[in-house]
Amino acid sequence: MGKTATSRDWSQIYAIYGVEQWQNLVLLLLHALLLGVLSVLYLLYFDSIRSFFESILSITISLPGGAARFAAGFTGSVTALSAVCLLFAAANFFYSAVPLHHAMALRMLCFVDDRGLDEKTTN
Repeated sequence: MGKTATSRDWSQIYAIYGVEQWQNLVLLLLHALLLGVLSVLYLLYFDSIRSFFESILSITISLPGGAARFAAGFTGSVTALSAVCLLFAAANFFYSAVPLHHAMALRMLCFVDDRGLDEKTTN
């Protein structure tokens, strides 16, 4: 049962998948919640945000009226998509942690030598 050159230590696998770092999951969920709230607020106050973009864009450069609506819609869409992506990443992080624990427990049980235990109990 010797280690090969390509095998990894269990602590390295935990570090790669981040199973023991619960802070990552909390931060992903917190940022997803924050961006979700921001995207809903953006949707509710879209007209005032669009008028703000119109005032800013008309002062700095002369663009057609649809440019402000496009800029406001684009930033709102990016905010909403970022919230969905972060929520998906948090769910994937949590989902991959549970089967990884199970698979690692099964691997550890496979390495236990049952023959040695049977011989000790019969003697």
